[in-house]
Amino acid sequence: MTGCGLILSDSFRTGENSFYPGGRYPYFFTPLYYREGSIWGKGDVELLIPVQDLINDLDDQIRINARLTGNPQRLIETGSGIDLDALTNEAGLNIPTTSVSAVKNLEAPPLPSYILQRRDTALRYESQRITRFSDQMTGAKQAGVNTAAEATVLQQGGQMSIQHKKLLLQETLSEVFAYCLEMVRTYWTEEVAVRLTDKPDAFIFFRGSDLRNIPGRDGKPKDAAFDLVVTVGAGLPTNKTAAYQMMSDLHSRGLVTAGEVRSFLTDYMGFPLLGSVKAAPQESTEPGAVENAGTEGLTADGNVKNAA
Repeated sequence: MTGCGLILSDSFRTGENSFYPGGRYPYFFTPLYYREGSIWGKGDVELLIPVQDLINDLDDQIRINARLTGNPQRLIETGSGIDLDALTNEAGLNIPTTSVSAVKNLEAPPLPSYILQRRDTALRYESQRITRFSDQMTGAKQAGVNTAAEATVLQQGGQMSIQHKKLLLQETLSEVFAYCLEMVRTYWTEEVAVRLTDKPDAFIFFRGSDLRNIPGRDGKPKDAAFDLVVTVGAGLPTNKTAAYQMMSDLHSRGLVTAGEVRSFLTDYMGFPLLGSVKAAPQESTEPGAVENAGTEGLTADGNVKNAA
C-alpha cells in the first residue's frame, strides 16, 4: 500500500500460485499508536522528534550566547592603527595602537531566563509525558518529586507504557508464529526429529505437510487451523517490591498459603529461608479445617516452628 492509499497487487501473474501461503507477504506491522484510516501508525520516536528539535534549538541559543560572551564582538576606531588581523583570542598579544581607548567590546545581552526554563520544561516534562518513561524508571531522582507516593505514581505510569508495548509484542509474535506454521504446513514435506522437552533423547518425528490432512469430524481430511497466543509477561508486576506487596496482600486475604509465600520469597525474591519451601496442599474449606496444618516447618497459624 502506498502512502496515498493505493493498494499494490502481488507481482506473480494471474492464476499463478504465490510462493507465500495464501499470497500473503511476511510483513507484520505493529503500530504503537494507531492512526485512523492508515496501516502506518506512530511510535514514540516520531512523537519525540518535534520536542527534540525544540531542545536542540534552545541549546543552540545557549551556546551562541556563551560564545558571544567569551568572544565578544568589538568596535575598533579606524584611526587607531590596530592591525585587525593581529587582533585574535590568543593570550599575551602585544598589539601596537595610537589610542588605547579606540577599542570597545560589545557586550552580549544576557540570556533570558525563559530560554532555560523552556528547555528544562521540554527536557524534563514534555518528553516524559510523551513516552511516560520518567527518571524514576532508571533509578534517578525525579526533579520536584519528594514523596514516596509521587515516585510510585510516576513508576506506575512508566509500567503502564511498558505493559502496552508488551501487549502489542504478544499480538505480533502470535501472528508471526501462526505464519511460520503456515510455511511449515506448506513446505515441510520431510520428516525431521523434534525435541519438545529438556530430556536429551525425547524426540518425535514430524512432517509439517501432515497438517494439511487432519481428519475432520466427517472423516474428510482438512487443513489444520492455528490459534496461537504468546505471553511475554504483560500485565504482571515486574518490580519485586510491587510483587512482594501483592503477595503479602493476597496472603492476608487468605488467597494464598504461607507455603506459597515461602516459595515466592525463595524462588523469586532470593531469600535464604530454611526448611521446606514447597507450597502447602490445598486447604480444606470444610468447617473446622486447620489452615497450614499440613505444611512442613510451619505451625497451624502459619508461623515458622522453632528448632528443637
